[in-house]
Amino acid sequence: MLWSFATWAVRFFEFLLPLLPRRFVDGTAVCLGLVLWHGFRLRRNVVLQNLRIAYPEWSEETRLWMGRASFISFCRTVFEFLDAPRVVSRARIETQGEEILDRALAQGKGVYILCCHLGNWELMCQYGSQRFGSVHVVVKPVGKHSLAAHIDKMRLRRGMTVIQRGASDRKATMDIFRALRTGELVGFMADQRR
Repeated sequence: MLWSFATWAVRFFEFLLPLLPRRFVDGTAVCLGLVLWHGFRLRRNVVLQNLRIAYPEWSEETRLWMGRASFISFCRTVFEFLDAPRVVSRARIETQGEEILDRALAQGKGVYILCCHLGNWELMCQYGSQRFGSVHVVVKPVGKHSLAAHIDKMRLRRGMTVIQRGASDRKATMDIFRALRTGELVGFMADQRR
């Protein structure tokens, strides 16, 4: 029931967000981040504890500010993901070193791209698939059941081939090597278990 409702909500926002002005969408993401941080306090204590460990020299006020900012950033990222076709089409994208990828791909070599888990990697993969061809992404499932299947379909429509991590890591490893052998891109987040 929960995953069916979550899938319905994703489909609703996937339809609605492209109809709204981007400024309004961004403002809504800020408000939602603040509500989650101050109202629901979802994972707030975990975030603050991690910030205490990572930045013991910071004041508690700075940690609170950074935690709140991370929730806002997360909400923006979710909305960008749901509205990715419009966001990518309007984005001013600056890249460096594309010629390195072009040369490797021209030689029939696959490319393993290790990315920092900063910003919206989904947008980067969508741009990469438009510019270089199929991008394979190694991911953990988002949710379960219908939600996970719908998110995978969204990624596929945007030029990404999903390599699922999890119970069958051996299969994921074989899928990675298969994509590299056929001269395609494989993207992976640096902070995930490889």
